[in-house]
Amino acid sequence: MKAYGIFAGGGVKGAALAGALEAAQREKIDFLGYGGASAGAIIAYLAAIGYDGREIYLKMIRSPFKDMLFEDKGEKLFLLKKSANSFSSFPVSVRSIFKGTNRNNFVDKVTSIAITCPPFIKSIVPLVNAVRSKELGIYNTDHLRTTLVEWTKKQAPNLLSSHDDRLTFAQLYEETNLELKIICSDLSSKRAVVYSVQTTPNEDVFNAVCSSASYPFLFNPQISDKKVLIDGGLSSNVPMFMFKDEQRNANIPIYAFDLHKEAILSEGKLGRFSYLSRLIDTALEASDNVMFDMLNAKRVRVNVPQDIDTLDVNVSKLDVMRLYYAGLTDGLDFFSNDQTVKLLKASLDDITKEALANYGSAEMFNVVLNAIQEESTFEEERVRVWLYVPTSRNSLVSIAGSANASGKKYEWPLDSNDDVIDAREAWAKKAEIVSSDNAETKTRVSFPIFREEDTLRFHQSNTTESHCIGVLVLDTNVAPDDCMWLYLHKARVVLEETFRTEMLQPWLILLGRVLSNARF
Repeated sequence: MKAYGIFAGGGVKGAALAGALEAAQREKIDFLGYGGASAGAIIAYLAAIGYDGREIYLKMIRSPFKDMLFEDKGEKLFLLKKSANSFSSFPVSVRSIFKGTNRNNFVDKVTSIAITCPPFIKSIVPLVNAVRSKELGIYNTDHLRTTLVEWTKKQAPNLLSSHDDRLTFAQLYEETNLELKIICSDLSSKRAVVYSVQTTPNEDVFNAVCSSASYPFLFNPQISDKKVLIDGGLSSNVPMFMFKDEQRNANIPIYAFDLHKEAILSEGKLGRFSYLSRLIDTALEASDNVMFDMLNAKRVRVNVPQDIDTLDVNVSKLDVMRLYYAGLTDGLDFFSNDQTVKLLKASLDDITKEALANYGSAEMFNVVLNAIQEESTFEEERVRVWLYVPTSRNSLVSIAGSANASGKKYEWPLDSNDDVIDAREAWAKKAEIVSSDNAETKTRVSFPIFREEDTLRFHQSNTTESHCIGVLVLDTNVAPDDCMWLYLHKARVVLEETFRTEMLQPWLILLGRVLSNARF
């Protein structure tokens, strides 16, 4: 089964994504492309160069996050965390010392504070230095890039042939035939930036992945071509929109792997900082929820352990194992109940059955095609009607035919250079194609089918914005010169307008409405 995979951001919780990816691969899902934000960008890249979910998990077990991300194994981060904890706890310590103070023990209490202050001052030095620093992060992403380069050389050494260990999106696609899309947040334009073979073929993949993973204040922003790039999750933590055109054009499903952690909030415990953090998380999640509804993407929700946070880079191997198996368990549960997977498993031996599993029964379409056949027949001449739809293997296949059409099914590869097949030409050009046999004793007309909202655009000749989702083909044993569907205009045979608008257009709109409700 063909699909696209999108991976959410989540810091060290991203280890759970490796488990969910492994679950999808066990269900024989063949990903045509990967995309991601932040930690999900790293998972997407590793999957694109050939790592399966279990291999990514083993990498994380053998190379702890602190070794993977930081040249000092996270020492500066740990000192800063400790310093921040000391700063927040010191007022509490002072209050506890003064509790119960009276004139008899006042000197002893002051002495205790004097003893407490020097260690406190020493402990907050890293925090003070961080606040005074002109750097916008504790680390740069050089060490992360080095890690990704090393892992690439072990998995796919042919990808890196240049002396500077640079890999462009064009090179990656040429070698893997897989699409990789990475989202970053640009502080200069205040917009999301998507890196891919289509939009940025010559950009460096490692720079894009590292930019997307640049968690604010932990990593310095990446400065590139007048852009100030930081964590892609700030723009969209689950950017399933990156494959929306591929989904619409070929009806290939998008599986979005999302990390979920149930928030537990004690009454009265919501401070300003936690309020701000939850406000940002809520805004991001609400935005992603709207996108799920709009794009009809399939959300693979992975529930991660409550006690593991985004920046717990010092997690134990046991915690990494817990994350991985949480993703694997939830992923297997999702795919075992996913209706799309069930339908395709029952039809993998037949491309026509696969298409019908997506769009509906052949009998339903045959009723429509028989009505079209009847309305387009003239002088008892034999008329045949077929309906073609796209498949997961980049082809058009006939899924239904009218009563006069033979029961034979046809499949035409979309990447062929053969222009003889008019159904394929109508799909590629998004145009009505009139053709005939060599003897010009038959007439054949192919009509592109669009989504209902795109039908008006097509008839206003704005075809570049329209999305073709099928092709309707009519065939009759009448020469083009004698066919009532056509007329001669400036020495050229064209479609008769009344036939198009009054007879065919309502059926094309109906078919567009039905095909728009594909299951995947």
